[in-house]
Amino acid sequence: MREHAIEAQLPFLQARAPEATLVPLLVGALEPGEAAALAAAIRPLLDAGTLLVASSDLVHYGRKHGFVPVPPSDAAAVRATVDALDDAAVGHVVSGDADAFARWA
Repeated sequence: MREHAIEAQLPFLQARAPEATLVPLLVGALEPGEAAALAAAIRPLLDAGTLLVASSDLVHYGRKHGFVPVPPSDAAAVRATVDALDDAAVGHVVSGDADAFARWA
C-alpha cells in the first residue's frame, strides 16, 4: 500500500518541532462505535505534551475510486461538486459533529 496522508503534515511538524517523536497511525474507514473504541485505546498513551493530528484527503473523485457523481468531461462541475462535498465534511469536523461526519463518509 502506498499511503500518503502524512506527507501534508510532516514538513510542518518537522519545522515546528524538529525534536518531536512522530508516531503515524493509519486508520481506515470506521464502523459506528469504532471511533470511540479507538479513542479509548489510545487515550492512556497521551499526555499534556502530546499533539494528536488527524488528517483526511476528503473526497476521492474518479473512476479509480468508484466515485463519479458528475461527468469528468465537465471540469467546472467536478470542481464545484468536490468543493461542496469537501466543505460539507469540514463543516461537520469544525462543528464537532462526529455522527454527521461518519454519515458523510
